Amino acid sequence: AEVYKAKYWTDKDPQTEAISWELVGTCLGTNNAPSLSVTDNSTPTSFSIEANAADSDGGIFFVDFIVDGNRIERFNPRSTTTENIASNTHTFSYVPTQNKQYELKIVAYDRYGAATTQIIQIMGQTLSLEMPIKEQILAYPNPFSEKVQLTAPPQFEQTHIEIFDFLGRKLHQLSFDFSQNDELSLTIPYASGALYFLRLSNAEHTQTLKLIQSPKTNE
Repeated sequence: AEVYKAKYWTDKDPQTEAISWELVGTCLGTNNAPSLSVTDNSTPTSFSIEANAADSDGGIFFVDFIVDGNRIERFNPRSTTTENIASNTHTFSYVPTQNKQYELKIVAYDRYGAATTQIIQIMGQTLSLEMPIKEQILAYPNPFSEKVQLTAPPQFEQTHIEIFDFLGRKLHQLSFDFSQNDELSLTIPYASGALYFLRLSNAEHTQTLKLIQSPKTNE
């Protein structure tokens, strides 16, 4: 059983009207921390971490993904339900912004505050320099204001494009066939002086581009 304290007067059930109540404890004798298993599917230019969190006596409350001490994402399996989630799997994606070793910390919490942590060390790389310039996708203008034009040689064909902010958080993704049209126009929401990374990949090529959004001029 759980013990709740009302934040203000209410006759609502804390299980259905959680915003009105604060969980202050449990009558359980022992609370077991959640279990956490992590699968690392990363490459040097693209981090992908699959985390499976499970809890037998309270449910998973949320899972934090922390890169070099900065929390990049908090996954909440209860965002679409009020039911306790006994187990859940979530994949975290991140693009490195420097050539260095990164520390990724994954922390799973249950509803009573118990936590389980796993730490992974991954060597990150921002851009492969092995691809000749003539075989790369080019972006212009750079810096840009709102739109960026991408041009590519035909061998890129069907290409998966991902846009990340300067913290490595994925903002958008799409696919484009450069064998049908060698130029693509991308519109990126305005954020003065923002730094973005574009990762482009297909079966044979992977490339990362750094883009800078220039300050907006007053007209």
